[in-house]
This record gives sequence, structure tokens and C-alpha cells, in this order.
Amino acid sequence: MKTATAEALERTCAGAVERLLAARTSGGFWEGELSSSALSTATAAIALELHARAGGGEASAALARRARSWLVAHPNADGGFGDTVTSPANLATTALAWAALGLARDEASLGAARRAGQRLA
Repeated sequence: MKTATAEALERTCAGAVERLLAARTSGGFWEGELSSSALSTATAAIALELHARAGGGEASAALARRARSWLVAHPNADGGFGDTVTSPANLATTALAWAALGLARDEASLGAARRAGQRLA
């Protein structure tokens, strides 16, 4: 015999599974968007910049510039970076953004790198 708690848990799980399955597209998968992220943007900016410098071409360089422009536009008020645009600054994300911005040659990126560096100090 199941307890009332176990029955309630089974009903809750069954309902959650039903709602998740109903949310799939006609192709049988889920679609969604991740939140904007300084962490992933900085990581991509570094990889793209290094690829461009190793002969990867202008397409990689242009994408790295776009990523850095996003970072320049989305620091926290203290110059640091959080995992999302609404997250408080943290050491790891600020350090990645600082590194990505420091690879730049434009003044806006380098200024944001200086502010991030001050946050790390």
C-alpha cells in the first residue's frame, strides 16, 4: 500500500512529464533560449580572437569584435561581470571578461578591461 505522500509525488511527476512532453515541437524536441551570459560571451570572444590570430580569417575576428562589444555594453555597475546580465559580479566571469576584453585593440574594450581589472584587484 502506498502512502498519501507517495501517491501525491507520483501524480506530480506524471503531470510534469505530461507537460514536458506536450511542450515539444512537432519534431519531438524542445526549443528555448539561454539567458544572455557574460561567461559564455567572454569564452567565445577569446576562442574566436585566438582563431582569427592563428589565420582563421576575418569572419572569426568580426565575431570576436561583436562579442567584445556585447561585453562592453553589459558590465555591472562596479565594472565586474556576473553569469547573466542580472547576476552580481563574480571572480571567474569577471576574469574571463577581463581576458577577452584585454585581447582587443579598440579603446572601448580596453577601457572595459581596465574597469574589470580594477574590480579584480
